Amino acid sequence: MDAFEARIHFSDMLKILMPSQQSVTNCTMYAIKNRHLQEDFHSVILEVLDAVDLNVRINIFQFVDSLIASGSAIEGRPFVENLAQDLPVILEKVVPVNSSSKAFVNLHSSFHILAHISHELQLKDTKEYEKKFNLNETLDEDTTDPLKRSWKFLLQQKALLHSERYASEDNTELSQESLAEVDADPKLRLYTLSEQQILARMEADRERHKRAKEKLWMVTRESYSLSFNEFENIDDRFSSLQDEDYKELRELKRLVNKSFNGRNQSSEFKRLKA
Repeated sequence: MDAFEARIHFSDMLKILMPSQQSVTNCTMYAIKNRHLQEDFHSVILEVLDAVDLNVRINIFQFVDSLIASGSAIEGRPFVENLAQDLPVILEKVVPVNSSSKAFVNLHSSFHILAHISHELQLKDTKEYEKKFNLNETLDEDTTDPLKRSWKFLLQQKALLHSERYASEDNTELSQESLAEVDADPKLRLYTLSEQQILARMEADRERHKRAKEKLWMVTRESYSLSFNEFENIDDRFSSLQDEDYKELRELKRLVNKSFNGRNQSSEFKRLKA
């Protein structure tokens, strides 16, 4: 497969990308396998983001997270530098700046994905930015770091959504002019989801939420061992064994021994019968 065919195939994969682990992994493996075309593939990611609806855009952002994680583990870190540099551009496509409230549909999923990317790229202020997001606070500092610029944009979008929710409480009815504006503008139609797309999005968000919970138990340790303070913290969660506990353990031991003895007798009987 030449470079042009690989580019077309990669573009087709992104356009039908699903939020499932298998779909994202397959696309990631294909990109890593063809990492000598990383410049072409990077431009394909940006082009496809402009051509698909909001549901697929968040799936592609999830794929970007997977690609950064996989690329970081390979010599030369393919895709990582380019994707990290263009994260603000990618995020603006996933959570577009638009007056339509539907443009915010990817906001919370983008927050979790960006937080994971930040941990992967070892951004020191990640915890602080996560706290600001939950408190609807913005980031005032000017920075040239693309990862921090991404957080600044996301925090601004969250604060904007928060303010618009309060502003819309007095005007809950959608005007006919607003509906006509959506129908007339092809860009706004990209932000309008059909009933089928909404149901598909609900299922996709369940999948993303399930995957996010799978990583909650993960702990990064440089020494691959427990510190003394962490050991004490775990040990303090459990009380010392009481007489009743020893009684239950003895009963459990008796049942285990009985089970093994019964199985051994059954095996001996079968051997003699044979």
